[in-house]
Amino acid sequence: MNEIRQDYPIPEPNKVEKTSRKKRSWTWEYFENVDIEEHKSDNGEPLKRCKVLDANGKKCGTLYVNDGSTGNAIIHLLNDHEITKEGKMNKNQPTLSAIIRAQKHSENRQKELRQFLTDWIIEDFQPLYVVQSPSFRKLICELDPSFIIPDEKGVKKIIYNAYNSMLPTLIEKINVEAKNVSLTTDM
Repeated sequence: MNEIRQDYPIPEPNKVEKTSRKKRSWTWEYFENVDIEEHKSDNGEPLKRCKVLDANGKKCGTLYVNDGSTGNAIIHLLNDHEITKEGKMNKNQPTLSAIIRAQKHSENRQKELRQFLTDWIIEDFQPLYVVQSPSFRKLICELDPSFIIPDEKGVKKIIYNAYNSMLPTLIEKINVEAKNVSLTTDM
């Protein structure tokens, strides 16, 4: 009788193997994969951890979803560690963001500009991650250097707040004025 040999493991049904590709971004010099199973995101996505050391030699440890995007990692390195693609920034030279923040808008103006941005995203069906795009950020900075662009979470918060404040009014209006209601959704 011949022995049946299996050189490659049989993949489990309904389990897709993730292939890893070469990490090309300069941010991987400052981040590492988190391999521990219990350290996955709420959606089960793998995470990456900042490994920049502070003055005491302790790792930063900030976690981000490892979805292939580097926007959040770049912003984290710049804002928290003053690291750019070219390396550590000169402490004696003020950064552009520091100069701009010194002349930032009032909170009311910031709120108004964030609302204009959110309205544009909603009305033109833009993806929320557009606010992370380096070219979009550059454009906004050229148009108004004092505007602090919200991240995706900030835009979501504005949308949720608007939804929560308008829902009771909409329900009341439907109850009072509508004879028939027809709803359509895209899923």
